[in-house]
Amino acid sequence: MSFLLCEVVWLGNFIDVRNVCKSFGSVQALRGVTFSVPRGVIVGIIGPNGVGKTTLLRILVGQLRPDFGTVRVLDYDPWEEGYVLRRYLGYLPEVPVFPLKATCWEVLRFYARLRGVREGEVRNVVQLLELEKYLGARISTLSRGVIQRISLACTLMGSPQVLILDEPLTHVDPGMRIKILRYLRELHEDFGVDVLIASHILPELEYICNYVVVLCRGLAMCSGSVVDVCRRLGLSVRVCVAVTRDLDVRKLCDEVGRLQGVSGTVVDREGITFIVDPRYLDQVVSKLREFGIRKITYLFHNLSELYVRAVGG
Repeated sequence: MSFLLCEVVWLGNFIDVRNVCKSFGSVQALRGVTFSVPRGVIVGIIGPNGVGKTTLLRILVGQLRPDFGTVRVLDYDPWEEGYVLRRYLGYLPEVPVFPLKATCWEVLRFYARLRGVREGEVRNVVQLLELEKYLGARISTLSRGVIQRISLACTLMGSPQVLILDEPLTHVDPGMRIKILRYLRELHEDFGVDVLIASHILPELEYICNYVVVLCRGLAMCSGSVVDVCRRLGLSVRVCVAVTRDLDVRKLCDEVGRLQGVSGTVVDREGITFIVDPRYLDQVVSKLREFGIRKITYLFHNLSELYVRAVGG
């Protein structure tokens, strides 16, 4: 699928949230949430259902106004300047709502017109999400998983520079989940698209996220990059490298595997992954550099354990 970049360059953070509070009647959904997310990351907002993830995301895209505090996304106030922010933003709501009598193709064509997208790009996203056989079907006849894929297709149209996705993998079958995650990672790595995903499906987020915000009881309990958070909480980091033709994989795995702090090695079609105690990360990186490896990706090893430690058990 082609993806065209707009020429706007932002110098500040992806997201800045300061002391944000939001209540619905007597229920306080957010109680002074504070965190920042830099540009150039895929950030996971994690926590069980009911901790305020959806409320936070709706504030980030300008659908809700905070009762107190400040929010900036790409240095825009989503509530006051949402009409500008939405030019660069793709938002996937937790529960997509489409006219039940409309067909899949009618929905996609409507959103394409809103975004000023040509039919060729619509066809590309249809192919990506394997929606071809559903184009003539009415929304009322489709499963929740297919409707979720239609909603994601609408979100991806128009080459957004930022994606904010609320539970994007819910009701989606495992094979399509992996395909979607790979595509999101490709958008991030190849086109510089910043991605925020709120989800309670933590194993999938381990595959893609390099930054995390932990929500619990309406508060941001912990936030930061993979290495930063894992060092603070004493958790292992996944150090991932790609396999190239001139790389001696067996020698690399043998020498890195014998280093202190390396507890595991996995070789698959995605590349080589080492499970590393962050206290010994520098020596592992140094050894990788000796083999001529320059591109190193850090991912979370166990987000479930991270969440438990971040919220104090």
